[in-house]
Amino acid sequence: MTSFWNTFAQPANTLAAQESDAAPHLHRLTNVALLEIKGPDAVKFMQGQFTCDIQDITNNHSSLAACCTPKGRMVALFRIAQAKPDCYLLRLPLEVAQSFLAHLNKYKVFYKCTVTLLEDWGVIGLSGDLDVLPALSSTIPTSADASQASEGILLIRPPGEASRVECWLDSDQASKLLPDLDNQCAAGSIEDWERQEILSGLGEVYPETLDEFIPQMLNLQALGAISFNKGCYTGQEIVARMQYLGTLKKRMFLLSSGTLVPAPGSAITDETGARIGLVVRSAHGNTLAVLDKSAAMDKALRLEESPATPLQLLELPYAIEEVSNTKKKL
Repeated sequence: MTSFWNTFAQPANTLAAQESDAAPHLHRLTNVALLEIKGPDAVKFMQGQFTCDIQDITNNHSSLAACCTPKGRMVALFRIAQAKPDCYLLRLPLEVAQSFLAHLNKYKVFYKCTVTLLEDWGVIGLSGDLDVLPALSSTIPTSADASQASEGILLIRPPGEASRVECWLDSDQASKLLPDLDNQCAAGSIEDWERQEILSGLGEVYPETLDEFIPQMLNLQALGAISFNKGCYTGQEIVARMQYLGTLKKRMFLLSSGTLVPAPGSAITDETGARIGLVVRSAHGNTLAVLDKSAAMDKALRLEESPATPLQLLELPYAIEEVSNTKKKL
């Protein structure tokens, strides 16, 4: 846990029980971290490492993005936003923050920029009726991936049907805002926020799945996280070939898993016990998993660790343009 959460982990106040159901919910996301990349070469450095087009990131627009190995396998999946000119923040799972920091430091030696794990920043999620939050409601973005940056705070609207906003803030802003937000919001759990992420079809990369998936397997081409026009970056050749010359045999599906909450990397099987995929993330009985496409449509799905419980396919909230070798050549 960062020094930020040592200070702000516990709410200063809580709503009365009878008020909490109708109130917006505040989720203290102690499971994520923020990296800062800043300096005159920050854009140039990131453009050569990340799947999104960094030129599209402004103080009003954020993006999902991935960082890959030369073989096109993801070592991190994150949301990136601009805090100020030549200064960008990346939000990703706490468990992979240190390994990703070490990965980036290997590549930045020839660039005038720094990569830092921010100890005095944190992330909260707000869900529900956001219009009743007077301190923030006028600045909360309304469209997916939109962001609003000011000194010490970024507000970001994630994709999905639910009314949600991510708030990235430093300790000074947290001291000003959190007491009021605690009074106006019910306490929300990390698990509830994770479920909304999953229902929005947003994958993640954890230590158990590092170097496992190419970006299209997690549907990133449908989420604006891959630019096929910006030029070269690490792993770009593999990602582009899959888009234009290959056939994507596996992609991410949304599943109902009943009472099961399988860990990332858990195996999914068909009714014969043959492995056909891996769990990406799971919460409250909803699971995202990368599956063999033909098997997912035709076979009965099971979790290997609990084969007696069937898994049901659910519809993702976005369309997937199927990748095939009928596309134009590079």
